[in-house]
Amino acid sequence: MKKTYKVSKLIADAGICSRRKAETLIKEGRVQLNNKVLKSVPERATTEDLIKVDNKKIKLDKKIRLWKYNKPIGKLTTNYDPLSRKTIFEDLPKELPRVVTVGRLDFNSEGLLLLTNSGTLARYLELPKNSFTREYKVKIKGNIDKQKLRNLENGIKIKGIKYKSIKTSILEKKKRYCDNKNEVGRRKK
Repeated sequence: MKKTYKVSKLIADAGICSRRKAETLIKEGRVQLNNKVLKSVPERATTEDLIKVDNKKIKLDKKIRLWKYNKPIGKLTTNYDPLSRKTIFEDLPKELPRVVTVGRLDFNSEGLLLLTNSGTLARYLELPKNSFTREYKVKIKGNIDKQKLRNLENGIKIKGIKYKSIKTSILEKKKRYCDNKNEVGRRKK
């Protein structure tokens, strides 16, 4: 017996749109399965079934690809921002297929992001149970509490969720320019 998948997942995996958007297309009657218009989101299909979106056949035999992307500061790692801030997707070449990020970096963060044309691969790489090591370099203003850093190695609990051990090290410590608040901003006359 052939393995079946939600039609919305197959549409997303074909790079047409996100899974949520595919569910909306199904509800709008814009998706056909074996030439029958779908009205129900949980419909299932095999990779050999004929699926059409807006009367266009989708390809289900795509090759999974992975790209490296150097995210700059000041860009969001999202497809859409209701506040109209710039996103990384605006910088990608137009000929690139629909891609999703593996994880996220904050607006004021920069660094390596992985992009893939497979939501399934992205999810696999993101899941904590798969134990992929992630490495971050963080710049901190102010004093570092070394005991708190050591405590991270035992794991931490935030809002009832227990997180695994976090290994830290201080790469560089710069001296502050002035420790006396009265000296800050004083000008010579």
